[in-house]
Amino acid sequence: MHSNIEKLYASIDDLFSKEEFLKEIEKRKKEVDGLLDDESIALLILDEMGRHKKHITAISDLKENEECTVFGKVIAIDKPVEFSRQNGSKGRVVNLSIKDNTGCCTLVLWDDDVDLVGDAIQIGTMVKVVNGYTKRRNNEIEINVGKWGSIEIEPEDAPKIVEKDENLIEGTLIKKEPTRAFFNDDGEFDFVRDIWLKISEETKKITVWGEHTKTIQSINVGETILIRDFYKKNGDIHVNSHSTITTKS
Repeated sequence: MHSNIEKLYASIDDLFSKEEFLKEIEKRKKEVDGLLDDESIALLILDEMGRHKKHITAISDLKENEECTVFGKVIAIDKPVEFSRQNGSKGRVVNLSIKDNTGCCTLVLWDDDVDLVGDAIQIGTMVKVVNGYTKRRNNEIEINVGKWGSIEIEPEDAPKIVEKDENLIEGTLIKKEPTRAFFNDDGEFDFVRDIWLKISEETKKITVWGEHTKTIQSINVGETILIRDFYKKNGDIHVNSHSTITTKS
């Protein structure tokens, strides 16, 4: 095997045997009448499997109903839940919050992957989701690791997650709009409200979703609050389940 092909195969050796990989290359080479060389075809296979490093997706760039490969640091873990499927079989699911240098999102693990939590995966663990698929849930994009996806623990090619205060807002609460109720994508009741903060000499509107609307209810106008891990959409600032809101003492 050519040295470059060897290196490419190393990125996918948990999905294919070496023999299967080479056979797939030969098969595709015949399909294109030899117009592509072995290395080009190998790169195409890696790209399809989400193992091409150039195709790592930043969390802030995630869109719904797409396949993706993402790096993230685990910052929160929910309690695993057991459920019954329509065919009567039992299933398990657990939600994790992960972050990269661009934002945060929910990572959903199913069935056997749930066993990774508590042992291999803990708060602070770096993970790489390969061939995950995205869905929109409660106005947020989440990543699922399904049948065709995989998760790597502390991958060697993981980028450094920089802990910084750029994703921090500090301001004085000057106005609270009434909370609005609506039905989310799951048909469940949810809440949203807008607030205004005075930040230095500027006044900014912040849209607060879900349980954080209750947090705002207990904060008085005039108090200074800190918002961490917010996200921006079309230039607007939003606070979701991955964010934190605290008052400054």
